[in-house]
Amino acid sequence: MMTTFRLVFLGLFATASADVSIRDPLFRDGATSDYLIIAPDSTGILQHMGRLAERKRQKGLRAHIVTVDSILAHVEGFDPPHKIRNFLKTAHKDRGVTWVLLAGDFRLIPARRVSTGAYFPSDSTQFLSDAYYSCLEGDWDPRTEGVYGDEESGIAYKLECRFDEDGDFVCDRAVSEVVGIDLRSDIYIGRMPVSNAEEARVMVDKTIQYTAEPRPDGRAGGLFFFGPKVHYRITKNYATGNKITDAAQYWHYEMLPLFRNPTSLFRTATIDERYEDRLTPAGEITGDSIEITPDELDTCLSRGYNLVFFSCHGSPNHILISSRTNTVYSRRDVLNLKSNHYSNIASISCDVMKMPPESTMCLAKSFLVNPDGGAVSYNGSSAEDYMISKREHYLGAARYLSTGATAHIAKAFQVANLELDRYNQFVHQYWGDPELTIRTREITANDTFAIDIAKAGDSYRIQLLPAVDSALVCLYKKHTAFERGYTRNGLVMLDTVPPAVKTMRLTATKHNYLPTSLSLDASDITTTGIRRTPIPAASAPFTTAVEDRRIMAFFSPGDSILRATLYTASGQTLKRFHAGAPRRKWSTRRMPAGVYLLSVTIADNRIIKRVIVR
Repeated sequence: MMTTFRLVFLGLFATASADVSIRDPLFRDGATSDYLIIAPDSTGILQHMGRLAERKRQKGLRAHIVTVDSILAHVEGFDPPHKIRNFLKTAHKDRGVTWVLLAGDFRLIPARRVSTGAYFPSDSTQFLSDAYYSCLEGDWDPRTEGVYGDEESGIAYKLECRFDEDGDFVCDRAVSEVVGIDLRSDIYIGRMPVSNAEEARVMVDKTIQYTAEPRPDGRAGGLFFFGPKVHYRITKNYATGNKITDAAQYWHYEMLPLFRNPTSLFRTATIDERYEDRLTPAGEITGDSIEITPDELDTCLSRGYNLVFFSCHGSPNHILISSRTNTVYSRRDVLNLKSNHYSNIASISCDVMKMPPESTMCLAKSFLVNPDGGAVSYNGSSAEDYMISKREHYLGAARYLSTGATAHIAKAFQVANLELDRYNQFVHQYWGDPELTIRTREITANDTFAIDIAKAGDSYRIQLLPAVDSALVCLYKKHTAFERGYTRNGLVMLDTVPPAVKTMRLTATKHNYLPTSLSLDASDITTTGIRRTPIPAASAPFTTAVEDRRIMAFFSPGDSILRATLYTASGQTLKRFHAGAPRRKWSTRRMPAGVYLLSVTIADNRIIKRVIVR
């Protein structure tokens, strides 16, 4: 495994580390590795993480894998977490790594046990936190007492003001002096808490399928809020004395309006709610007391909502869903969920991401490793959770996701967490692919982009239509992506190619791993610009049919068919077909029921069609 290790660790280009912000361009200058997977030396887990890394490369990211044993054998440090953090510091500084995925549970890839004694002086609690791996500046244990994160950080701040790219005058709080840790994140980190190869297969399959398959209208593209009374009832309307639960107050009156805002990408999405209070047809909450049952929650969670938010008393094994009857929803209930689509969950519940010493399972993990339903990502807590701080955290993340400020789920929650108290920073965990983007209705897997490209000084000005945010645009020479960036309002500026490069390939990817792809002659790109419009799937010069569970494709005479590839919804290649004119017919064996993607390259255009076998 030494070769893989060297690919990541021996960097040639140095970059300055930087704090993450919502305007972070995500790619570091001179970066030679964007996405890093740390995995245990388990053949099965490595194999499935290799599939995920390959999908990231197909999308245009520079993705690498390094094993835990390689790090422990070649990096200085006094224990495994210290060695892993030292490795990440070097990978970030010398290779420009932005995203890090820890592919293993706490036994396979240990987290650091941290304390918040400096914030809560009477609190001696210590809990496992991956924040140790994302905050790379400073020393977490300067007194070498074996207690991490409890010292006063000693930060001095100054204001730096400027005009931003939109012409607005903004002031940012900047760190001028750091003693101890600076509590700022330097990388976006996620964990797939898998314990074996089968769990790794499930999580990788679900991740790839979520990105490859469009969200339909209705509940699968919508949101679900639920929660019983957690601590108290509050008076929402002091004139009427209408007392409602804290959960209903937070989710209905504070969070939901962010997604209904006229600027929200989810303003027309289906949004369902379920509290111990009654929701009236007029959209108001009454102070009733209605029991939430496990069967009812099964029905709701099996709909496969895009986003699920809830607040409940919790434990590693269950959440309390009814304060009236003390009814719980357990890990077993979660593992029995079945749905065609996977959710992104954010909870305010104690200990749902805490694994007991004798176990490798907890409630949050149950959602992620269920192969038939559940979740593709989970934001939650590995210890006691407090609504007073988490509510502001989640409101910030919702603002970013709903307005399109970022489509990256981990980024939204991690950046929103930066201005909160130390306890919330440490206790919050993100499990899932750290580069995962939230599905929206802006563009589906069958859509392609029209692309305008023009020279603007030493840059290419690339505009996508439809003008979506967070689409990844890459320029390739031969098979290597040498420039890439994410769009804002469909626009991205990339450096021009060296004069020696005559031809190049441009790809644009939103959600799915089968991007819009064009071949370009560099000499054709001038200041006046050119427009290229790939053939949309709906008008593609080929047709598909399914007979007796066999997928068939019919190509018209005269088409120059370069290649056709059939994928599963999770991205696995099933069959390749190469042909030219005249008319060709292509068919498969009898296929299992499911959703498949047929990618066909005609001339310089790639067309993707979804095929459903029932």
